[in-house]
Amino acid sequence: MIERILVPLDGSARSEEALAIAGRLARATGASLLLMRVITPEQFHMHLHTDVSEYMLEQMRKMYLEEAETYLKQVMASSRLQGIRASSKVVVGLPGDCILRQAQEYDAQLIVMCSQGGVREEGVRWLMGSVAQYVERQSAVPVLLVRDERLFAASQKGEAPGILVALDGSPYAETTLVPAAELAQALAWPQPGRIHLMYAVKVPSATEEPGEAQEEAATYLKACQERFQTGDLKQYGLKVVSSIVTYRPGEPLWQKILATSCHDTQCDIIAMATHGREGLPRLRQGSVTEDVLQASSQPLLIVRPQLADIEHVTQASKAKHQQEAP
Repeated sequence: MIERILVPLDGSARSEEALAIAGRLARATGASLLLMRVITPEQFHMHLHTDVSEYMLEQMRKMYLEEAETYLKQVMASSRLQGIRASSKVVVGLPGDCILRQAQEYDAQLIVMCSQGGVREEGVRWLMGSVAQYVERQSAVPVLLVRDERLFAASQKGEAPGILVALDGSPYAETTLVPAAELAQALAWPQPGRIHLMYAVKVPSATEEPGEAQEEAATYLKACQERFQTGDLKQYGLKVVSSIVTYRPGEPLWQKILATSCHDTQCDIIAMATHGREGLPRLRQGSVTEDVLQASSQPLLIVRPQLADIEHVTQASKAKHQQEAP
């Protein structure tokens, strides 16, 4: 259950677009919000010469901290967060690391932030794009990256938004189901939420037919849907549909995911798992999740599965097969 949501802000109107969906989630679930602002170390030395006194440096530090605190208090007092339990915190350090550390200290179940922020102005605002990418790769809790708040115009008029969950049959990808279900339920409240389970089948060659792999995908999706109908995910009361897409060598999977999302006009959010790779290994293996992030204007729910989550899914799957065995 979503009880605490962390919302990083950088002072720009663009970063504040995350407040619309964070506020909606808080109202639906009763969750509290923690708004945070990070002051980067170089801001304290901006426009200052090396011969500036320690006193002046300290005054500059106080000024930046006070400005940030005032800004967060103004945001909390705005009509967007009326009736929501919210608190604020200003920290000094590297934005990505500070966000991850604060999520852990706050025991947040979700981080909601914009993936693209305002232009860096005199070093005051951090680039939300690069910071968001760092956070989604490293975060132990799900991260909801908001691309364009206008996509929620329809849902704000009473239409329940849906979530497309990209699956591949692995326990790793399946760990997205619970966070996606929680999000779908909260965003649709008081209506039933909606989940679209999409299974991606890789066909080894350009001439080969999916055949057995597609049949296995259909069986797997049926089992996932049963979790929503009679299993551990029934509690969320969601409407569930499913589809299978195939892709061949040379066909980017991220394009298939976006095409499915666009075809299903009720899917406002895409949910995916990420390996969180960095450096050369990530460049060699690629990242479908980050490809989707770069290409899509839709919000993304990104989950970096923890070992315990994967083991839980694996054990649940084994238990189900044992129950079904003759």
